[in-house]
Amino acid sequence: ANNKPTEMEPRQLHVEHTQWLAKVSAVQREKMGTDEWNEVVRRGEMMRTSMRACAKTSSATSRLREVKSGMQTSLSEMAQVRLLRSDPAAMSANVHQVYEGISRRAEVSIAQVSREETEDVEICRWNMERQMVQEVDIPESRSHDETAKLSFEEFRAIPTDEAEEAAKFLLYETFAKACEEIRGQVFAFYDDNKSNLGPRVCAAMSKTLADIDRTENLGTVEDESTWFVLGMARQVDANATMMMNVLADFGRRLELLGAADQSCPVCLDAFEPEGPHAAEVLGCCHSVCRECWAHMELLAHGPAPCPLCRRQDFMLQLSSSV
Repeated sequence: ANNKPTEMEPRQLHVEHTQWLAKVSAVQREKMGTDEWNEVVRRGEMMRTSMRACAKTSSATSRLREVKSGMQTSLSEMAQVRLLRSDPAAMSANVHQVYEGISRRAEVSIAQVSREETEDVEICRWNMERQMVQEVDIPESRSHDETAKLSFEEFRAIPTDEAEEAAKFLLYETFAKACEEIRGQVFAFYDDNKSNLGPRVCAAMSKTLADIDRTENLGTVEDESTWFVLGMARQVDANATMMMNVLADFGRRLELLGAADQSCPVCLDAFEPEGPHAAEVLGCCHSVCRECWAHMELLAHGPAPCPLCRRQDFMLQLSSSV
């Protein structure tokens, strides 16, 4: 993986470079191989695991958001078809094109939620989104609330012909399949990561997952005055929003868990929430404080090696510069 984090602005050095070199060289010589150093490495690996998991939750959320966006476009096109019904000539010329577009978008939606991205791609996208949120101070809840409710008013009336019924049912079926795929990913994500969670966090997440499959979230209330698919579509949409919130909550918990009691593996100072000692997540998902990473890039004259993954390269650069 390319370890260079996405930069939103030029880096600033808060400590003169020769002073940093002297401090880090002394720390590395003194602490190398000690219990304190081994604990830093152990916690660093825990943080790495948590950050990788965060990237996966972010990727799944992004895919579901893309599906909901495609759904909204298709629903808007359905509304246009309804408006065209007053002009039969215009309708016959356009409705087939609209239904074909809905069919193509349905195929894309299923492909989106089923695709498997490489870990590098997931981490890179998550890191970019994370830094953009920090830079412009976007509320954390925005990403999973921005398409929170879809309007299924076009599903209220019973379809008047087979083509309309087929197009609308395909739209519902695609959304339901996409949400079921994401549901499977959510449960698999929990199973893959529960061994890294403390008992309290594990219990809280387990309860959240159980809530997804509560009876009231799986059934619908029949309304004979509307097309039967309307209630089903609204319930799927509500479940999709719930899963996006679950993924966001999982991501926050894992990020907090990963960042707790962590130290920079270069200077061994504790990470801080912001400023020069805030954690910089690298492409490999290890973390280094911003101050050390800026100096390491200066030392390497470009992208620097991870001090944990490429320990020997890092120490060679450090020793040759002192």
